[in-house]
Amino acid sequence: MSYTPQAWDATNPLNTVGAKTAAAEFREIKKYITALPGRDFSVDTSLVIADSGAVLRHPTTDLNARTVTVPLNATAAFREYTTITVLNRTANVVSIAAAVGVTLILAGSTTTGTRSVAQNGYAVLFYLGSDTWLVSGPGVT
Repeated sequence: MSYTPQAWDATNPLNTVGAKTAAAEFREIKKYITALPGRDFSVDTSLVIADSGAVLRHPTTDLNARTVTVPLNATAAFREYTTITVLNRTANVVSIAAAVGVTLILAGSTTTGTRSVAQNGYAVLFYLGSDTWLVSGPGVT
């Protein structure tokens, strides 16, 4: 799904001729700010560029612990300040592991390494650049 804004026309500021009205334009934009894209994972997985701004959900139907690996930026070139959310809906732990050369920092501390997401918890991964990510959220240790 993509969004293409209409060009500004000073002679028709509400853009009501031959295109969307301002209200229709707003409704189109609103679709992109009220829901996050996402994908389910029922196998161990690695982050990909398409996960930027998305929620990765470990569904209740998967009864196994899983690992989400954060790759090197050379493998998946995330932009600085990218955020990705990992949601765990199972009773099993989801581990967030770093590929060799990647640093995961537990937000609000200097603790680094693999993070765990408990049942009904979620982790927000925030990319700082230089293969360094902050990880925070309820149920994250």
